[in-house]
Amino acid sequence: KLQFIKNFYFVHLKSLKTLYLNRNQISHLELESSNYFESLEFLDLSENMIFKLNANYLFRQIRHIKILKLNSNDELKKIFLDQEINIGSSLKELYFFKMEILNDYLFIRYLILNLLDLSYCSIRYLYKYAFYNLNEIKFLYLNNNFIKSLNSSLKNLKTLEVLDLRNNFLELITMNDFGELKLKTLKLDNNPLKIIEAINELFDNLQIVSLQNTSTDLISSIKYENFLYLKELFLDSNNLTDFEFFSYCKNLRILSLRNIKSKQMLHFNKFKEYFENIEEFDLSELQLDYNFSIIKNSPKIRFLSLKKVIISNINLNDFEDLKMDLRYSEELNTIDLSQNHIKIIKNWYFNFPNILFINLSTNQIETIEKDSFSNIKRLDFLDLSQNKLKFIEPNIIIVLNLDLSKNQFLDLGNLV
Repeated sequence: KLQFIKNFYFVHLKSLKTLYLNRNQISHLELESSNYFESLEFLDLSENMIFKLNANYLFRQIRHIKILKLNSNDELKKIFLDQEINIGSSLKELYFFKMEILNDYLFIRYLILNLLDLSYCSIRYLYKYAFYNLNEIKFLYLNNNFIKSLNSSLKNLKTLEVLDLRNNFLELITMNDFGELKLKTLKLDNNPLKIIEAINELFDNLQIVSLQNTSTDLISSIKYENFLYLKELFLDSNNLTDFEFFSYCKNLRILSLRNIKSKQMLHFNKFKEYFENIEEFDLSELQLDYNFSIIKNSPKIRFLSLKKVIISNINLNDFEDLKMDLRYSEELNTIDLSQNHIKIIKNWYFNFPNILFINLSTNQIETIEKDSFSNIKRLDFLDLSQNKLKFIEPNIIIVLNLDLSKNQFLDLGNLV
């Protein structure tokens, strides 16, 4: 792996536009006077150990740089604090390194910055004007840090469309924190949130919302009508007391309810008419009440996960009723039925014309009837691992990728 970089390495590459040097052990960038990097637009120095660098000299050379990746270089913080850095005015995407405290005016020179990635930077505190002058910022990633307060630092980012605050320590988001934001995507997963002031005003423009593992009170404070224009909604691992908002989810394309906890059984049949536009549906680890005819009303569904479900009024050992509903979904290409108690696969279960991926792992399958999968012309991956299979009929499975690990086979010669 590379440990030193000198610019004469690139003497014959003066027209170079893209350069990846990531995932090495580079500690020194020793650059002599040259114009070797004048055409460079993309530079990835991430995941190295850079501690010796004349940063201003480097950035004078790469003055036409548009995308710069410096993340996972823990020693760069000291260099940037010691030197007054002036990165080229053409920079549009910046992936930053560890910086526990974001001081005021830290990014004031990045006038046309479009994307700023500060994820996994160990950030603990944001000063109020940390993002001052980012007048064209659209994507801001602050996920996986230690942030407890936003300190009104985001309120003037009027062009911001995507904000990722997942995996922090936020408990309260005030009205001033979001100010005049007109977000299209908001991700707040895995924060101990208790309240978001003016949360309903935020929904005016939102299309994608992720509130996985947040708070029951937070979700219940959202007005039903604010779900009407959402296209993607992720509510995994929450405690829900009210499901009436489903009645307003008419435009959803993706809905994830993995591991939802509720004292009541989830009666999907009540809301089936509202899911006609759903394309991806994750219902893993749920307690469901069948009639599962919701599928009949979702003709566009492409992905369906019923992993580790607890379904009343249907026996997954022989899921004929479920299959009768699935036959209405001609677009279905991925289905996950893993971690259930299926014992037998009948030859009419998976007659979907466009199916590509089937996951039946971690069941109790002992028998696969002849021609169960042979009529699926496009099947790319079939996972039958961790079952109780001892024998499979010859030519029963025609698939490009097959996982039969952790079964009870004595001989696989009949598959050849």
